[in-house]
Amino acid sequence: MPLPGWASKTSQQQPKIPLRRLLVASFVLQIVAAGGIVGYLSFRNRQIVQTWMQQPGLCT
Repeated sequence: MPLPGWASKTSQQQPKIPLRRLLVASFVLQIVAAGGIVGYLSFRNRQIVQTWMQQPGLCT
């Protein structure tokens, strides 16, 4: 059964992305995002600890 005219035109216009490239890009994006989140949380935690340690009476 042939596709309708509008369906065949839209399917021909979309570029085909290789599955390998798509998987590699998604894993790289996840690794970069996880590293960024861990780095941000580490930076914020260091700031909070430094602020907490500067309060009088906590370090004896």
